[in-house]
This record gives sequence, C-alpha cells and structure tokens, in this order.
Amino acid sequence: MKLFRFVLLATLFVFITLFDFALCAQTPGAAPPEPAPETVIATIDGQNLTYGELHRYISTLPEAQAKTAMMNLEQTVKQYAMLIRLSKMGEDQKLDQKQPYVDILRANRMQMLAQAAISEQYYQTLILPSEQEQYYKEHKADKYSKLKVKAIYIAFASNAAAKPVPGKTYRTEAEAQALAAGLVAKIRAGADFAAFVGQYSDDETSKKANGDWGTVSASDNLPEDFKSAVLALKVGQVTDPMRRTGGFYIFKADSMVEQPFAEVKDDIYNFLKEVKMHQWMDKLQQSIPVKVVPSAIAPAAAPPAGQ
Repeated sequence: MKLFRFVLLATLFVFITLFDFALCAQTPGAAPPEPAPETVIATIDGQNLTYGELHRYISTLPEAQAKTAMMNLEQTVKQYAMLIRLSKMGEDQKLDQKQPYVDILRANRMQMLAQAAISEQYYQTLILPSEQEQYYKEHKADKYSKLKVKAIYIAFASNAAAKPVPGKTYRTEAEAQALAAGLVAKIRAGADFAAFVGQYSDDETSKKANGDWGTVSASDNLPEDFKSAVLALKVGQVTDPMRRTGGFYIFKADSMVEQPFAEVKDDIYNFLKEVKMHQWMDKLQQSIPVKVVPSAIAPAAAPPAGQ
C-alpha cells in the first residue's frame, strides 16, 4: 500500500511539475486566432499533430492549466510530446501489466468512469420551467424576498472633548447610546422615524436618501447578530440600538421587496438540479446491496494518550 501511494504521488508530482513549471514560467501573451481543427501545428517523431488533437488533450486539463496551456501552445506541444514518449516507454516495458501499476490504472479508470457517469446523469437531468416557477411561488416569501430597511446612525468619538472639527457635534459613547435608546423609545411610541433621520443621523449617505439603507436577506454576507435582529422585525418595527465601531445604528423594517422571477430563475435552476442529483445519488447508493462483515474489519487504532 505504501508503494502504491508513493508511485501514485510520484507520478502526479512528475507530471504536475513538468507541466506547471514549463507553462507558468512563461509570460502569457495575447491569444492568436484559433486555428482550424485539421491544421497541422507540429510533428512529433515524424507524426503530424493537428490543432484539434492537441485541443482535445488540453480540454481534459483543469481549467486553470488549460487556460495557461492555450496561451503557451509551443511549450504545450513539447510537454505533450514528452507525455507521449513517457507513456510509450511505459507500454514498451509492459508496465500496465505490472504491479502496482495494474491497480493504479484500474483505480484511475474506475474514478474516470464514475465521474463520467455522474456527468452524463447531470446533463440528462431535466429541470422544467414549470418546476422553476412552482419553486419560486412556494419560496418567494422566505427565499426570494428582501427586507428594505431605513437607518439612523448615532456616532460617538473616542475623544469627544477634542472636537477637531468646529461646529460638529461630538458625543461620548455613553451619550450616543443614551440618545439612540431615547430615539428608539420615542419611535416605538409613534414618533416619525424619518424626522429623526434628518435631525440626528450621522450617516450622510442614508440621511440624504431619507434614511434608506438598502435591503437585507438571509443569504447576505453580513454579521449574524445584525441579520438576526433586522430580519426578526415586522414591517414598521425598529431594532434596539446596535453598537458598531464608532456609533449606534437604529434600523427600521420599511417594506418587503420581492426579487423578480427573471432575476433568480438561474439560481433556482441550479439549486433544483443539485437537489435532483443528490436524490439520484442517494437512490443509487441505497440500491447497492452491501453487507459489511464487522468481525473482518480491524478496529480503528486508538489515538495516543493526551490527544
């Protein structure tokens, strides 16, 4: 088993090193016009190599390597020639009939065929427009609606007594917190939120927009405590003062904004396709009769003491 792993890792290291070192050392230039597939772009050991043959090989590489290969075709041809020569050496030495290479090739073939089967199933899995529309209708409120919020920002200064800008109001953290708490109490008692925005908010951007701060949804990349507090609001309600660096925010749930179906249909398509693939994989797994003999399986080694 150790030899198996060594050979596999060594093989991967050789080819990745040869390929990446040669390609990444080049400075990619502007990509020339793509030749026709039948265009002969080189000869290797006297045999013509067409652009179509090389392109088919490049298409099997990981995306980043394939992109680099396409921008360094001359060096890619040389590495492809090296690959052909090395693989021919392996065939001539009948290494495909020798251990551990037999097991390595068999395992790689199984992996490739398994991945191919998954890919084919993915392409054949259909998601109908009616399924997308139905999912949108069922989840419009919880997944495809955003809460539009307004905000009041009450700033404080670490050294309020310094007052570096004449005419500007500077508050201590305690003063800012007390003011924000007082505003929340008044708003909940019926005071006009928008009026307080104009009178007290230190966020000039939202202040000019009558307090409009933007929209919030559960999928947004925002602090969890912030999202939880805001999304727990019903329309018309306000949060308690929320401390952030330099100030306190008061958020008001203004209205719910639904994302149009056209805006989210691709996300729904991908989601439903992923769901169906998971269902297919689960069903396939359950259809395979597997009986493990517990007594034949060695127990896992106990971790060293203290770990």
